[in-house]
Amino acid sequence: MKSRPQYIDISFKDIESVQLKSNLISTRFILRVYNLAAIDAFPKPTGNVPAGELRLSLKRADRERAEQLISFINLRLSEIRLDSLDNDELY
Repeated sequence: MKSRPQYIDISFKDIESVQLKSNLISTRFILRVYNLAAIDAFPKPTGNVPAGELRLSLKRADRERAEQLISFINLRLSEIRLDSLDNDELY
């Protein structure tokens, strides 16, 4: 059963990592967070999924857009971490 899109806000500071796993059959968008409350709005996963990890199945046609999204998120995470390092050096 497919559901309607859900929208939630997740702060970049709550994101540990994002990645895309693809094979011939499926593509999955994997989001890991530091703060479990950041993904409370999503249904709880079944199976062997670690706490703090969200896995979304994507259509093959959406793979390129997902790769662009992951590149953007990783760039933004790098900027935030660099800013954090710069601020720590001041003290």
